[in-house]
Amino acid sequence: LHSGAVPPNTGASVRLSFPQGVHPDVTVQPGEWSIGSASDNRVVLKADGIQPHHAQIVVDPRGYTLFVQTPEAQTHVNARPVREKAILRLGDVVSLNAINLVLKPDYDETVSANRPGAASGAEPTMQTPPKAVLRGVAGPYFGKVVHIQGRLTIGTGAGCDLVLDEPAMAEKHATIEVIGTEILMRDHGSDDGCWVNGVAVKDAQLFTGDQIAFDSNRFLIEAPGMPVRKAEVKPEGGAAAPAAPPEPKRPVEFTQTMRAIPQQGAAPGQAAAPAPAARPQPQPQPQPQPQSQSRPAAQGAPARTPALKTPTRSPQPQPAKGFNPWWLLVAAAVIAGAIAFAMIGSR
Repeated sequence: LHSGAVPPNTGASVRLSFPQGVHPDVTVQPGEWSIGSASDNRVVLKADGIQPHHAQIVVDPRGYTLFVQTPEAQTHVNARPVREKAILRLGDVVSLNAINLVLKPDYDETVSANRPGAASGAEPTMQTPPKAVLRGVAGPYFGKVVHIQGRLTIGTGAGCDLVLDEPAMAEKHATIEVIGTEILMRDHGSDDGCWVNGVAVKDAQLFTGDQIAFDSNRFLIEAPGMPVRKAEVKPEGGAAAPAAPPEPKRPVEFTQTMRAIPQQGAAPGQAAAPAPAARPQPQPQPQPQPQSQSRPAAQGAPARTPALKTPTRSPQPQPAKGFNPWWLLVAAAVIAGAIAFAMIGSR
């Protein structure tokens, strides 16, 4: 949605402002910020047409990126539809169905306080090629480039350098001048002024990468080699920026082994919930053994305790009762002696 000629403003944080008053302003720090009607989003919007997980804004050193979470989510940036993702800049208007939110600096004073001083008498000079241009990002001038040749007058009058057909604009609304290394915008007594990075101003000092808006017409300041807007600091005496809501805790699923596992999408490094104590498993009951058929015990006789069966070894062969192996030896000796005498007598 934006030209890549000028990198987006990559401040440490950005403020989501809701001009319709449906939600307090939220200062988002680097990270992922989900928006939707479900309670597990970091920014919860309860309104018709807002999907449970409508969109996500990612803030990182490269800038701000909008991701559409579901195909049914109606999402626009500066009145242009977004299907999947879009690069955002300060001053962009993101429409989630009928709810609008504006990306603004943490403090409006960082823009409104940079007002140009009284005219020093220095006249802007014709510059070839021009040091600064306006690139249209929304409205009839979308995709077009308007050169700032020293001075650029903006209004509805035919004599203006940039004629914008907006009912709320004056015939001679404002002038943008490039003097040295400064880009200055001065109002000519209009009722509404204009918007710079989402902040309503009349006179302001502009920097490369700033977005200025006159009703539905939006332009980016592109001035390669010229100063950029400094990182934001809290102005003295300024109100504290709204605190960012904590990231909601995600529900926990349990498997059959009773291990706590965070649901998909849980924040990295988040500790898993402790597993609940396992329920005691029922012990198997002993099966009744079939009783041998026996005669019932006589009435009054003590009940016999059935003897436990113990494993028995295989029977070993035992010698017959009354047999003595010594008699076998004696008989053998007598027979041997008789045979010896018989042999001697025959000689």
